[in-house]
Amino acid sequence: MGGPIVTFGLPVVAMIAFWWEDWPGSLLPGQWPALTDTLTAVVAAFVFTLAGQAVVTGVDLAALFQAFPGGGHRATFPATLPLAAGIFTAMLQLTLVNEGRLVRWLPRIPAGITALVLCWAIGAGLYLWLVRDHVVPGAAYGAWLTVLGVWQVVPFVALRGWPFSLVRTTWLRHFISNIALVAGTVVTYVAARQVFEPARISALGGCLIAAVLIVGMLLESWPLDRFPPVAGRLAVLALVAMVTLVTYGLLAAAVGNHAWRPGAEVDDWITFASLNGLGLAVILHVAIWRRWPVAVLREEQPDGRAGRAHEAPGRRR
Repeated sequence: MGGPIVTFGLPVVAMIAFWWEDWPGSLLPGQWPALTDTLTAVVAAFVFTLAGQAVVTGVDLAALFQAFPGGGHRATFPATLPLAAGIFTAMLQLTLVNEGRLVRWLPRIPAGITALVLCWAIGAGLYLWLVRDHVVPGAAYGAWLTVLGVWQVVPFVALRGWPFSLVRTTWLRHFISNIALVAGTVVTYVAARQVFEPARISALGGCLIAAVLIVGMLLESWPLDRFPPVAGRLAVLALVAMVTLVTYGLLAAAVGNHAWRPGAEVDDWITFASLNGLGLAVILHVAIWRRWPVAVLREEQPDGRAGRAHEAPGRRR
């Protein structure tokens, strides 16, 4: 039950953190901003899950709140996940790769809403065209989106925009980065399909994305600043690879060979746990909660780096 709701909430979390800059919570003092933003995201997640149901299966409250709604109902999980994943991937593409330039000229609140509506239109359009019309299976579509997500976060979160940041002309940088990411996704997915089924690709990709968020946001791409540029980037990539393998191994060991849901594979659970569990937790902790309660310790450090990871990754240049 919780998988689609969390996934539909991810674009809202991204909007609050990177577009609204913690509004509406920023209107309140103390820790109320984090609580307010989190509750806003939770409420929006339920609303958008209902909207996702309307697109995919038809609105059904019993299927929304029950993992096994019984006869006459179509479970929200996993039917709505391809739609939710497409919307979030579009949000990452707009926020990280294109630096929000299509709508950044608007004030932050209308800009965030416009970005969310635009990503919903793109995600729903792709879903209706590719998945509902049976152009590609839902599992293959989800795996392809996960690979694209890997290509989005590795350069723009772990490597702080490199190598595309070397291109100083904005429109040319966006053009090159979009073409490179789509081409890289196609090549990577085709190569991976020679070895793995879509479920395994999604699981490995989900663990890699979670690892990038851990290294790029939680650790602020450590140890990139401790070494010369080339050595630092190689160290970051090596650390991401290590965290990916450890994450996949731990999650696989945790679920074992148990059938956690009838008809679902172990890799499906690993994908959910890595992206919707670890990934969301990192974004909430760093971008919404501003590292509370450990932020107090960071403020005592003299280097002044405490607030940098809260900045939208796509803006680091």
